[in-house]
Amino acid sequence: EKPMFIPVQSNFRNLIAVLSKVRHPATGRYLLGNREDGTNLDHDDDGVLPDVEFPRGVNGLLLDLGVSSHQIDTSERGFAFMKEGPLDMRMSGNDPYSQSTAVGSSALTAADICNEFDEAALIDILRTYGDEPRARRVAGAIVSSRPLHTTTDLVHAINSVTPTFARQKRAGLIATSARVFQALRIAVNEEDGALKEVLERVAPWALARSG
Repeated sequence: EKPMFIPVQSNFRNLIAVLSKVRHPATGRYLLGNREDGTNLDHDDDGVLPDVEFPRGVNGLLLDLGVSSHQIDTSERGFAFMKEGPLDMRMSGNDPYSQSTAVGSSALTAADICNEFDEAALIDILRTYGDEPRARRVAGAIVSSRPLHTTTDLVHAINSVTPTFARQKRAGLIATSARVFQALRIAVNEEDGALKEVLERVAPWALARSG
C-alpha cells in the first residue's frame, strides 16, 4: 500500500492546532483529533476514538523548511540583497500580528538588529546562522555604517570589507551578502526556535511510537 501524503499549510508555532482540525480526505474523520487538551471525542468500548483516523499518531511528518520564492522576490519584504527595499525581513511583512507565516509574528526587523545590537551580538548571529567566516569584519562594518535602513545600505556595508569579486566565490560580495541576509532572516523570525518546537513538542504529539 502506497503512503498517503496530506499537505497542511501552517506556521510551525500553531501546527498542533491546525493538525487537530485536519480531516482524512477519504474517510472524513479527523486525522489526529484535539488531543492536546484532552477534549477528544469519547472512546468506544475498545478504547479507540471512533471519529479519529490515527488515534495513536501518524507514521511520519514531512516538513518544508524552505522560504517561498514569492517572499524573496518581493522587494518590500527586504529578503533579497539584489533588490532595493526596506531592511525588514519579517515573514509577516510589516504586520506584527499576522499568523500566516512560518514562525508566527515578529516585531523585530533586520534594521533593528543592524542598528541596535552590539558588535558581539552581530558576530554571534552571523557565525551561528550564516556560517560567515569573516563575521567579525562584517559586524564591524555594519556598526560603522549605522544607521542602515535599506537592503542597499546593508550591501554597501558588507562591500566595504568584502571584495566585489574574489578568486574564491565564497569570499565575494554575492556569497557573503547571501550568508549575511540568511543569518538576519533566521534571527528576525526565530526560525531555529520554531524548528525546535516542532521537533520537541509537535513530533512527539503527532507521531506514533514507531513513527
